[in-house]
Amino acid sequence: MQPPQPRHHTRRSDLPTRGGQAAKIAAMKGRPFLPWQQLAADVALEYDPATGVNRFGIIVLTVQRQAGKTTLVGVLADRTCLSRPGGRAWITMQNGKTADAWMRNEHLPSLLPFGDPENHPRKSGYRRSLRAGEIGPIWKGVHSTFFTFPPKHDALHSKQGDLIIVSEAWAIAPDQGAAIRQAARPTMSTRRNAQLVVESTRGDDSSLWFDGYYDLGVASLADPTSRVCFIDYGIEDDADAEDLDVIAAAHPAYGLTIDRQALVDAREEFRASPSGDDVAGWARAYGNRASRTRETAIPAAVWQAAGRAQIAKPARAGLALDVTPGGDRAALAAGWRAERDNHELEVRAGDAFVELLHADRATREFPALVARVAEARRVPVLADRASVGAMEVMDALARNHPRVEQHITTMSEYAAACVGWERGIRENTIHHFNDPDLDAAVALLTKRDLGDGAFGWGRKGAAGSIAEAVAATLAVRAFDTLPRRRSARVLTATPSVTTS
Repeated sequence: MQPPQPRHHTRRSDLPTRGGQAAKIAAMKGRPFLPWQQLAADVALEYDPATGVNRFGIIVLTVQRQAGKTTLVGVLADRTCLSRPGGRAWITMQNGKTADAWMRNEHLPSLLPFGDPENHPRKSGYRRSLRAGEIGPIWKGVHSTFFTFPPKHDALHSKQGDLIIVSEAWAIAPDQGAAIRQAARPTMSTRRNAQLVVESTRGDDSSLWFDGYYDLGVASLADPTSRVCFIDYGIEDDADAEDLDVIAAAHPAYGLTIDRQALVDAREEFRASPSGDDVAGWARAYGNRASRTRETAIPAAVWQAAGRAQIAKPARAGLALDVTPGGDRAALAAGWRAERDNHELEVRAGDAFVELLHADRATREFPALVARVAEARRVPVLADRASVGAMEVMDALARNHPRVEQHITTMSEYAAACVGWERGIRENTIHHFNDPDLDAAVALLTKRDLGDGAFGWGRKGAAGSIAEAVAATLAVRAFDTLPRRRSARVLTATPSVTTS
């Protein structure tokens, strides 16, 4: 049987590599690299011999279950620690507890060939730290560390990072991903040769954050100067996932650490799923093919067709806000309608525009920002009564900015806004300006049935923040419910009439 070929793989260049260092560590741990792991390490650790600088700053690694991807990234962390004094490596997963459990139960035991720090502490090359926030090995002599961190924006505050690993990235929600990026990037900015590793199997409908890195990897293959290393194994989208020969031919560990019987047993487990035969889950886990089951409320092609070139907001526009249920993401949007036809933009009088004015982490400063915009435009602020996060902001406005007028939607008003907004997008009578944050939120929109054909955008089941889309939805209603402009009346003097 021919060795499995990757679906995508950054080519090995003629630059030297530090992959041999990683291979030596893997062998010392009693887990010699599989061929695919060696190729991945050789490419990912290429460097410029003149400067010593790594060729790649980002490594995107996606491979099937039971192939050894987490083992590989653990070795990369060990190499970082052992090859540079004061090295700092970090790893996170979908939550801090999962990362801590992996470190305690899998990675720390794999280091026993370097000495047992409990029974023979003097002979061991490292000691174990199990303190909260510092779980992992501390390497003696070089004073390097490999610790876990939770996927939160402030997790690495004031820390340094030579290697940041995001493992099982398919389970990272977009909000978590944004927090990780905010936490990790500053730690790497002052470290020479810092690298970010994003590894996972392919995901499902909720895996939008990892999908972004996958797309980044695909795009990097066409750019020889790209700083992204992309390693991707799996079956093609049109391959028959029920054919075990197809699965085996694409799995880089088949015939080495897993065999035919292992695949047969795994397939039977997916058939025994409580919800029925989980074919998509099987293809995702052992074929590394993304599973897509959720239908978005607004298809991407429809949303893209409603996009227009940016134009200036008029002085009179509706204003609406929303906040995610967890209170971690806040959005403010403006909405208005065109007063006349614009043939260049293919817009007719009465068509609506929405613009995202603010989309970021919810902070204490958000209510003050909303107040400044509302007072400058002299318009009320609209929010949905069912949004707990939005109501907290409205309460803060009432306490600290009482001059800002508030409008709160009832359930029926919110439903009418959602129904009208979807219809307007589909009929190309509501337009947007291709804002990335709004695009991402719309991609997550699903409908929550409110009865009699009415619906609202489903916050609870969303794979990430839809606050941006909710604010944009309500912004159009906010404009449509603004008080009518008072027409100026011209008073003329009427001559008095006298009678005799």
